[in-house]
Parts: sequence; C-alpha cells; structure tokens
Amino acid sequence: LESVEAVAYKIANYGNAELRILITQALSAGRIVNGIGKFAALHPGIKIDLDVEHRALITHRVNSGQADLGILSISIGLEDQSSTLFSSPIICVASPTAQISQASTVTAAQLAGVPLVGLKSNGLIRPMVDQWFREAGVTPTYTIEVGGAGTAIELARGGLGVTFVSSFSLMERADSQLQSFELEKSLKLKIGVITSSSVHPNRAAHALVQYLTQIY
Repeated sequence: LESVEAVAYKIANYGNAELRILITQALSAGRIVNGIGKFAALHPGIKIDLDVEHRALITHRVNSGQADLGILSISIGLEDQSSTLFSSPIICVASPTAQISQASTVTAAQLAGVPLVGLKSNGLIRPMVDQWFREAGVTPTYTIEVGGAGTAIELARGGLGVTFVSSFSLMERADSQLQSFELEKSLKLKIGVITSSSVHPNRAAHALVQYLTQIY
C-alpha cells in the first residue's frame, strides 16, 4: 500500500495530462478496468480516454503514437516493450453436469473424443492448447470455433462441449456453477501493458503502469 501511495504522490501534480489507453475485449470488464478507475479517481486532472480494440490494432496504434499504452495478453515479440501485470493459467471449463474428471486437473487423454468449443486459432490460447494436445498424441474434437472467451464459456455452460480459457476470463464471470479444471501440464497466459519503444514516454502512462503493477 505504501508503494502504491508513493506512485500516487509522485504524479499528484501532473496537471491536465491526457492518457490514451487501449484494451482488448477479453480484459475490458473486471479488475483491470477497476484499477484504471481507481487511478483516475485519485487523479481527476488526468483525462483518460479508454477504448476497446483487437490485439493487432492495439499494437499498431501504440507503436505509431496514436495511443499511450495498450493492455493485452503478451505474445512473443512484445516482451521488450511490455510490463507483465500477472500470469493467468489456462483452464478447462465444462458445464455443471459434464463428466470430465474426478480430480482438480484434467489430461489431454481424458478429453479424447470429447466435443470442444474452441477459440479461434488467430488468438494466443488456441495454439497453446493445440500444442498441448499434440504433445499428448491426442487429436482434439472441435465442434465450433468462436472469437471470445465469454462466448466459449456460455456455449460450454449450455452443454455444447468443454472449452479452454484463461482463469482470468472465468474469474471475471464469478460463476461457481461451472466446472473448471487445471491442465496436468500447466499453460499460462501473460497479461500486461505495452508502451511505445520509439515515442517519447508519457509520464502519466508510466505512473499508471506502476500503479497497476503494484496492485496486481
């Protein structure tokens, strides 16, 4: 708490700064936005512009100076310009009545032949899950592909199949009815903030990154 207050004090006299933030849809509801709101409440003199965009556009706009920072899951190639907020394990989610595993973990072999609700392969989670199955010698049975974790979770809830999402996505839904299982071989998604490596740094953006890093 003292370190958070120190960051707050450090930027108390920034005046009427502007902070342009982009965030992915998957992260746009819940504790990260709550943290941004707390930061804004502490510093009413900082004008915050918060928009939801897809990953590729966030990266482009931050690197071209059209946004001060982007909040997204960190992929290979972004490590040098990113600060990690936290890591979110990838979990298997199933309907309350699905018979998947008696344990808290699930193996790829246990999911052989089980219908799967898959996230699209242009995201970060699907390639990681596909590799998890390949290493176990199991061919996944996808019945449908969707673009968002929320959609995948609701389809799994309806009994269409099990799905794989980050624990962050399930946590934000605060739903105890769904079953969730850790993977026997743990997979994790890094959630973080990117800033431009070429554009002159925005002091308020740097302070927000410090604030979010401290509270998460």
